[in-house]
Amino acid sequence: ASVFLTAFAILYRAVDGTYAEDGIHRASAVASEATGGCCGVSAKALVLSANLGLAYVAHYNAPPLAESLARGDGGARRRFRQVTFLSFTVLVALYAGVMAAGKATFGDAARPNVLLNYGASDALARVARLATGASIVFGFPLVFSGFYDSATRLLPPAWETSLQKRRGARRTLGSLCLVLLTAQVALAAGDIGLPAGLAG
Repeated sequence: ASVFLTAFAILYRAVDGTYAEDGIHRASAVASEATGGCCGVSAKALVLSANLGLAYVAHYNAPPLAESLARGDGGARRRFRQVTFLSFTVLVALYAGVMAAGKATFGDAARPNVLLNYGASDALARVARLATGASIVFGFPLVFSGFYDSATRLLPPAWETSLQKRRGARRTLGSLCLVLLTAQVALAAGDIGLPAGLAG
């Protein structure tokens, strides 16, 4: 729900005229810093292409789910494919709409996190930021579960087995270390597009 609320806010602000030249929020809009480019291609285009690679990767928990369905009947696998196709179709429309709305509202001044372009006096943008924050906070355990599993697979087999146990002091310590590492990267990153793009 928070994703659709945020998308609605961005799309609505693109057409309501409040960020036009004479709009009531134009003066409070925050422009991004200029980025260098080469051959007419902005450095932002490289970050965008990396983020698109990340955006269309299946959800973190989709591979384990697909693996469990592979052992089931054909109907379950067929439904999984249908749901996946529908989900990706909705995402393509949503991402394209939000990118077009951000570009229409702020042009080349759009920031990697377009919500930061909106003025402090914009109540709808504040609601969208709160919705996005809630989505990140409450969705973090789901994302972290996939991250933890992937991170522990990089370790030697004996360590991986120990850390993959559902309970135990080692798993708790491993989880705490990864949470602290994630928080440190989040606090240090000035541009969220860059670390997200590295994953893409």
